[in-house]
Amino acid sequence: MDRLNSIIGLAMAAIGVILFLFPKFCKSNFIKRFLIAFIAIGCLVLFFNSNWYLHWKYYDAKKIKIQLKQLPHVIKTDTNQIYSYILIIENNYPPHIKIKNISANLNSKMPFIDYDVLLSDRDKGTIHVDLKDKSNILLTTAELRGGDILCLSFRCSPMLGNMPKNMTLSLQNIPIKFNYELFQVPHEVPPDRGMRGVKLANKQYNQQAIIFEKTITLDHRQVFNKDIEYQYGQYSIDGGLRYVSILCSSDKFLNIKYNGLHGILNYKSKCKICPDCKKIDVIRIMIFRDDFFLLEGTFEFEKNTG
Repeated sequence: MDRLNSIIGLAMAAIGVILFLFPKFCKSNFIKRFLIAFIAIGCLVLFFNSNWYLHWKYYDAKKIKIQLKQLPHVIKTDTNQIYSYILIIENNYPPHIKIKNISANLNSKMPFIDYDVLLSDRDKGTIHVDLKDKSNILLTTAELRGGDILCLSFRCSPMLGNMPKNMTLSLQNIPIKFNYELFQVPHEVPPDRGMRGVKLANKQYNQQAIIFEKTITLDHRQVFNKDIEYQYGQYSIDGGLRYVSILCSSDKFLNIKYNGLHGILNYKSKCKICPDCKKIDVIRIMIFRDDFFLLEGTFEFEKNTG
């Protein structure tokens, strides 16, 4: 629409100037004044739809939110350790405002193993992720519309025989360079300080002991305006002998229920979901052969049995 308005404004100004150059159209002062007003309106339309003006009008650095989170539990294999991270990109501008030419470049002292797009409001085919030189991830996409969210998980894994002594510190510092354009004006956004002060679990969990592991994005935008219980998902393990259900209660608390071999575990978020705080949460669930249940996420929760 802005592009169409710019074309209309340019056309009005151009037509007015062309007509003004022909004497037969300017025989009266009324026509002259009309053409001058016509040209002025065209110039104003062109100005108020220019990239410079629109950027000045709408730009707000807080509208683009970048979060980089480390999940604290470490998974151990026979020869390695696996560290998991979550990257969340939010465009909180109004729906008609797009950010374009988006790129996120992450560098790690450890090799990246893999990645997964957990949530994307754009077609996943438009999200391009390149693993470069093992320790560099470059994520690019053409645009994100206002209100769009992109959530990516990825894993790193150092070789156990070559781990630096300060591995814990280096894990908490994965530099990220995020760039985008708003109305053709380039910007760079630093991530939130979510990586600082990460407390890694003292215990490492063996991969062979895990029978179910899943990282899930909870999209709260679907339940903000609903006064009903909403189910994000339910997962069955061991042919239905065990299952996990993830719900949002009618009073807007998150509830995770694990029905296991040795009873039922219930977890409840300490705070209600809040549209002004965050639009999504990410949780990772792990179930072990001995029925141990492990839950971690981007929100605080309380545990009770019943």
